[in-house]
Amino acid sequence: MKKSVKNTIGVLLLLFVALIFGCKEDEITNIAAETLVIDQPELTLDPGDSVKLSAVVMPENAGNRAVFWKSSSARIASINDEGWVKAERPGAATITAIAYSNADIRNTVTVTVTGIPDDVVSGVVGTYTGDLVIGALGYSKLTELTLQQKDFYSVRLITSVDLRGVQGVDAVVPIDILTGVDRDGDGYKISGEGTTAIGPVTINGTVDADGNIELEIYVAAFNATATYSGKNTANIEEIVTGTYIGDVVAGAPVGSNVAVVITREGGEYKLQIQDMIAGFLFTTELEIKVLRSGESYTIYSGPGSATLSNDQLPSDITTSAEIKSGTITPAGNLSFEIEILGLTNIGAPSNTATYSGQKLEKLANAVAGTYEGTVTAGGQPISAADAEITLAVVDRTTVLWTTSTPITLPAPYGAQTFTITENDNFRLTVSGSSGTYTLTGSGSTILGSVTVTSDSKVEGDNISLTMDAGLGIPLIYTGQKQ
Repeated sequence: MKKSVKNTIGVLLLLFVALIFGCKEDEITNIAAETLVIDQPELTLDPGDSVKLSAVVMPENAGNRAVFWKSSSARIASINDEGWVKAERPGAATITAIAYSNADIRNTVTVTVTGIPDDVVSGVVGTYTGDLVIGALGYSKLTELTLQQKDFYSVRLITSVDLRGVQGVDAVVPIDILTGVDRDGDGYKISGEGTTAIGPVTINGTVDADGNIELEIYVAAFNATATYSGKNTANIEEIVTGTYIGDVVAGAPVGSNVAVVITREGGEYKLQIQDMIAGFLFTTELEIKVLRSGESYTIYSGPGSATLSNDQLPSDITTSAEIKSGTITPAGNLSFEIEILGLTNIGAPSNTATYSGQKLEKLANAVAGTYEGTVTAGGQPISAADAEITLAVVDRTTVLWTTSTPITLPAPYGAQTFTITENDNFRLTVSGSSGTYTLTGSGSTILGSVTVTSDSKVEGDNISLTMDAGLGIPLIYTGQKQ
């Protein structure tokens, strides 16, 4: 009996001791991390170098001393789970070690990768305009998009998607996502993902050397992929700015050879007119928006002030002008609809006018090329059916005219054969717009003085030159651009 009691007491004592020591072991196991120490506060590496970092969670008896690593820019310095840092390319990155047991316990290392950075970002930064299309939603809209530099290898992609009225959505969704940039031949690849007001968005695309951007934007909320096609406005500037010469129609022709000047100042485009319309000097300067639409550019403006004046008025007429819609093509054709209040008061059939013009510096380009056709005199062919002439650009409004096929005049015109070479320096002045251009000029040939009369035209790819060579009848060349 005593032995049984002693045995029972012994078992109880063992259980008590185990309980005491078990509690102490649990207390040790649950000790929280307080700090995290990394063996190197900063690193300077050459591209391709690797260094192992060590991180220690304190105190030493903390229950969980494991850490995980991350890099602020794996493109510059990457790090694996074991703490090995690899220098990828020149630049600066921050390596962070984080305690598993408490994400607030962390420390960082600054990594500088030496060398001259391969600054790929400068090739894509800027503001783009173009078409955003979400085919699944029947959505298409001209949209402005900005790529803003973050570092040498990444940009912030910033835009706004106006979804008001799309499948019941009543929101304008801002997108601001960090995207990486890599070279791709002469162009660039961009990719990134982030969260927006409508959930996750993933972006992949390219920017070519001419500033054309093509993107695919996957919107998880709609399970739909949007496409964006646009152009950097820095590249647009050289296409749209300049002086245009054209005609104004307000129910009837009211202005010819009217000059329109488009400039860019401080990032804003301005359209200026100071020329004769309906017998009045018309003056206005409108701030316009220029957006890419396919291969062309859409322009429009808000209302702006305009002035009409002439010698017959006691004072100038102050009115309002607004560009409703317009287009500029890469070939330099400008057309727009403009509302000018008060035109009917001065005799015009309508207050809404249309302008069609050609960029002055591209007038010669519009007609330049080689044409193939026939010369006739008095309605009779006097050349081969494939007689060639060439119009070469001299300056923005002038072309040099040469012929490569001899032209023989029939009797009674002397049976002379003539050509026009570069040595003759026969120049023609180009005027007109929107696909129809007038050619005028005169020069000396073996025939003597030859004048190209004002009814000589290029319409599309067709040319008709009327030449007065003092023969009593005109020589007429008709042909097509090759």
